[in-house]
Amino acid sequence: MAEIDEKPRIIGSMYPENICFDGIEHRTARLSEPLGLILLINSKLKSKKMGKVH
Repeated sequence: MAEIDEKPRIIGSMYPENICFDGIEHRTARLSEPLGLILLINSKLKSKKMGKVH
């Protein structure tokens, strides 16, 4: 598990623009390109695992 001082650096690498938190929800303008590709690959593998072909 990451130390407290490492967490902002890790989050900053995933979300290149600031994260906004209004007390209820959080949002960001965009994901980093590598994280977007990882999520895309994971979604494709998940559907393949469930027997769905896209």
